[in-house]
Amino acid sequence: MYGFTTVGNNSADPVCLGVSVEGDLRGTLFEARVCQRFKNAADTNVEVVYTFPLPYGAILLGVVATLGGKELSGVVTGKQEAESRYEEAMADGDAAIMLEKNRDGSYSLNLGNMLAGESAEVRFRYAQVLSFSQNSLRLMIPTVIAPKYGDPIRQGGLQPHQVPEYDMLAEYPFALILHLHGELSDARISSPSHPISVEHSPGQATVATAREAYLDRDFVLCLEGIKQDSLYAAGIDPARDGGESLLIDFCPRLKSDERGDNDVRVKILVDCSGSMSGDSIREAKDALREIIEGLRQGDRFSLSRFGSHYSHRSRQLCTAASKNSALQWCDRLDANMGGTEMEAALQSTFRLGGAGFVGCDVLLITDGEVYAMSGVLDSARQSGHRVFVVGIGSSPEESLLRKLAEETGGACDFVSPGENVRPAITRMFARLRSQRVTDLRLTWPEGTTVTWQSPLTRSLFDGDSVHVYAQVAGAAEGDVALTGRIKGAGEPVRIAKAQISKPSGEMAGDDAVPRVVGFGRYEQEKKTGKENAAKTALDYQLVTDMTNFLMIHERDADDKATEMPELTKVAQMMPAGWGGMGSVDDYVVCCERVAFFDFLLEAQFQEPQEPHIASLIGLQNWLNNHPEAEWPKSLIELESIGILLPETLNALKELLEDATGTQRSEIEVVKIFLSFVAEGRSPAESDEYIQALWQAIETIVEECYIRDLKHTV
Repeated sequence: MYGFTTVGNNSADPVCLGVSVEGDLRGTLFEARVCQRFKNAADTNVEVVYTFPLPYGAILLGVVATLGGKELSGVVTGKQEAESRYEEAMADGDAAIMLEKNRDGSYSLNLGNMLAGESAEVRFRYAQVLSFSQNSLRLMIPTVIAPKYGDPIRQGGLQPHQVPEYDMLAEYPFALILHLHGELSDARISSPSHPISVEHSPGQATVATAREAYLDRDFVLCLEGIKQDSLYAAGIDPARDGGESLLIDFCPRLKSDERGDNDVRVKILVDCSGSMSGDSIREAKDALREIIEGLRQGDRFSLSRFGSHYSHRSRQLCTAASKNSALQWCDRLDANMGGTEMEAALQSTFRLGGAGFVGCDVLLITDGEVYAMSGVLDSARQSGHRVFVVGIGSSPEESLLRKLAEETGGACDFVSPGENVRPAITRMFARLRSQRVTDLRLTWPEGTTVTWQSPLTRSLFDGDSVHVYAQVAGAAEGDVALTGRIKGAGEPVRIAKAQISKPSGEMAGDDAVPRVVGFGRYEQEKKTGKENAAKTALDYQLVTDMTNFLMIHERDADDKATEMPELTKVAQMMPAGWGGMGSVDDYVVCCERVAFFDFLLEAQFQEPQEPHIASLIGLQNWLNNHPEAEWPKSLIELESIGILLPETLNALKELLEDATGTQRSEIEVVKIFLSFVAEGRSPAESDEYIQALWQAIETIVEECYIRDLKHTV
């Protein structure tokens, strides 16, 4: 089921008055200043909770607030201590503001004891390191959290107050100004998500939202035609006795004979769940068509789709006929497969084998809107597959999709509604066909003492950024070289280099680089189980899953709240075009929103848990709990286990004799049907007879699954 709750639009509720963002982009380092404004329109004191997104990899640099006209500041402290002091302040009638990072990567702002009619303004800074991708740069600023499939508490690790709620009639204004510095100001600038204005001045371009905007979609800025090169940023590290922190952004440039032009072996998996309805499924199909058209003779591919269940198309060698058949399959896709059971679909796709598919990659097309992040990531890491991702939609789950790609050695690209998909797919094929570069190493200037360095990436692709974070004793000067082995053999070759020098002036005093590097160290220490991860977070004043930001407003005796506040959440806007509710271009159609939302709440598409339930899902559960030797061998045996509905059995009986009077083997029909339902394994798929039978059974499963839903939901 989708883990969300709807709320009514009550004008007396506390209101989010809007959010504004101003940012500076220098090279790949983006620094943003965000202002969130609230007002308690109720006649009693309240505790306001606002759960909101930040970009993947964003590091909070500081928080200040104005509450009731008074300026407040605070510090980062341990999570338990912050929560305890926050509760104590409210019990004493004082106001408190706490900012916490949630398990799913979102953040929650807690405004405790806002008095009736009181206003609050919360301002914070964050930094993010972007990645060049083959002469382009993409900046995404998320503004809304889309409804996700699954249990937000059990699977997402959220506390009840952190779970987003949604108001389909809410409208929160959003405004943005960005300053692009240096060579970035000369790039081709566009936004597929918002109308923008661009003003140029010497060495700078200023980008702003051109008309009224709302917190209903990610802001996306695309910079193309950039003359990129390896870059670095440095800063004095205040937490390490005057040492230096380095952020190095290598731009690998492989020679033409080193890039490779390998045949592709890829398993393609497409999200056809309900959240992909409307804009997203259209974008997914456009992307899939580009992928199929990009295949060439010698490539091998499989096609799969998923929602509450999954189905696999047979694995094929690329020919004119197989491409045409794949395009027809693509045209029939729709977002009608219920919830987003991504983990099970990925596991089944990883298991697909056969000649020519050893060591192949997975290409996933999805919005990524699921709570079961840990299970998905664990399955992907254990599979040994590289996962390449095309993220689709106006508010895709960037955190999950980027982690999925990074932790498996793949890559991730995003396509917004209305955006041309071809550049993203072209980049993906360049990566898929490239030679694998192994044994990556850094060579530092002579005399440099490196006290800590981030692990190097698992994969390297021509023209895609490779980030390295490091801490050195004293200062570093000279060339830092990145080397690796092409094709996994031969002598290491230099792939990229960056020339670094001592930080000075503004760079030396900037706290962004040391704290970004400090966060990288914290993440590594947390993974390796070191006890000093929490200390690192406190040293660099980082908001993490171990620490919260806290500020207390001690009120005068006459102003203290006399009752405990009522907990009230600021509801999210519904993301533009989510689940087929209108489109990004024209989505404010309230009756369509309400009708579709009610439909989701009624259906919920929750997978039956008991194996005796009469449905294809029930049969799949039964097959997964019984060895293949015990599977039915005939329709009578299949009917005797009492799981399938009569409509499904009748369709299989009719398949035994087609319209031409041709008799089909009952053993083969049952065998292929069960293989399809279990995990999409097609036996003897090179046989034309079996191929035709497989296609016929796929049609039966598609039609019968929809009928089954009506009986089981």
